[in-house]
Amino acid sequence: MMRRLLAGTVAASVLLIAAYGARTGQTATAQGQAVQAEADKSELERLRADVESLKAQLAQVNAPPAAPGVTPEQLAEVRRLVDEFKTELTVIGTDMAAIKTRLDEMDQQITDVQQELSDVRDVNKDQQAALDTLNRKRIDGYIQSRYTLRGTTDRGRAPENVGQDTTRGLTGNRDTFQVRRARINVRGDVTPRASYRVQLDARPSPAVGQDFVQVKEAYVTIKSFPFLLRTSQADEKPFATVDTTIGQQVTPFGYYLQFSSADRESPERYIAFSDTGSGLFPSQDYDKGVSLNGLLFGRYQYQLGFYNGNGTASNDFGRRKDFIGRIGVPLIPGRWNVGISGYDGEGPNTGTAVGINPDTPATFIGTGATQVAATRRRVKSLLGLDTQFILPFGDLKVEYVRGKGGLNGANQNVVPSALRSYVDAAVVEGYYAQLGFNVGNRLKVVGAYEYFNRNADPADSGPFSVFGPNALRVRSEDFAEERAHFGALYSLDAATRLRLWYEAPLNYPNAPGAAESVGRSSFYTAEVQVKF
Repeated sequence: MMRRLLAGTVAASVLLIAAYGARTGQTATAQGQAVQAEADKSELERLRADVESLKAQLAQVNAPPAAPGVTPEQLAEVRRLVDEFKTELTVIGTDMAAIKTRLDEMDQQITDVQQELSDVRDVNKDQQAALDTLNRKRIDGYIQSRYTLRGTTDRGRAPENVGQDTTRGLTGNRDTFQVRRARINVRGDVTPRASYRVQLDARPSPAVGQDFVQVKEAYVTIKSFPFLLRTSQADEKPFATVDTTIGQQVTPFGYYLQFSSADRESPERYIAFSDTGSGLFPSQDYDKGVSLNGLLFGRYQYQLGFYNGNGTASNDFGRRKDFIGRIGVPLIPGRWNVGISGYDGEGPNTGTAVGINPDTPATFIGTGATQVAATRRRVKSLLGLDTQFILPFGDLKVEYVRGKGGLNGANQNVVPSALRSYVDAAVVEGYYAQLGFNVGNRLKVVGAYEYFNRNADPADSGPFSVFGPNALRVRSEDFAEERAHFGALYSLDAATRLRLWYEAPLNYPNAPGAAESVGRSSFYTAEVQVKF
């Protein structure tokens, strides 16, 4: 570009000189020619100087750059540095070989570590599976510590209810502290299809020196057994699930008999459904047998089985097995449930004259509890209905039972002795209605009414007495019991619950033709329950 600039400048100068000469030739005059010639000469010299200056600049542009000055000492230093670098390169080459070897070793170590991690993962999977199984096994339970008080010092007026301690019968202290229940549960899954449960009651005995641990439940459950129902579609549920439970388990009749004492509102089951001597199921809240349980059509919960019929008291001794079962359905899921129960068998071997064979009892003449005719045969055939309804303010629970199921023996202490033989195999009827009110999230107030009749139809009591059916012309109301209950339950936290309960007898059995029995007294219960 500089070269173009210089060439352009020279050309312009030449043109100017030529133009100037032409101009001066045409316009010179005699008077100004000398002066003009001198001026033109000066201008020409200046232009020539400019041209020479431009040529010099052009020569500098075209000339190669001058080499920088390098001294011999500097060259020697460069050679020395090059030699040292060659040495460093040799060392670096050796180090690179060592590094490569080390990297190969590290790569092998990483491979080994990855294998070890894989092995650890496999071990962890096994340990996690074992841990999951362990987590499915748990120990829990609850303790109920009580203070009970009957409302009279007259033992003849002591409140009869469920006989769970000496204060409930005709004898015993007026008030007492007691541990009503001390339950321990061990349960869990052994495999995905097998589970177990063991429940122990370790409460102290009311009598001195008679403490013991009682087995309440001990059973195993096999899921999807004896058959596994499948469907054609992977995401389709079978119409039924079937699990088998074998051992000492909950007796599947009604609602309250199966309901855990840790979650029930009343301190004891209402008498028609009680597991004590006064109720229809003495020692029979749990029984030994085999049952099928599961879900039908995704809606109907069922449990059906065959049992000894003796409850926890003893094993069976050659009698036919009792069929017991219940089917329940939520009419309004989460709000309204109903259930129907059935019992067909002979019931417990309770009664002095029963023995181990109910078909050939001893022959006695009379009307006492141990004096029954040889024609008598034990019968226990019951039908039950139950419903539970969740209300906006609380809940309503109602249960009803009727059939043949009166028992001879220990449970008859509430029946006048002249009538005891009539109770065996008699028509029985009982029910309760319980209404609960929730006050906030912690307090629940409960009121209930219960009725139980051990001989609801004397004319249909059967030929178990030498005097014939209703030979003494007893009335149904002579066997009726009625009670009112009021209580409050307060939850201190998720594990601790306080309970206050009042029981008032309204009607009590009375011997026909005899003076009216002395009214029974009320009964009070204060309790602290802790779950763990």
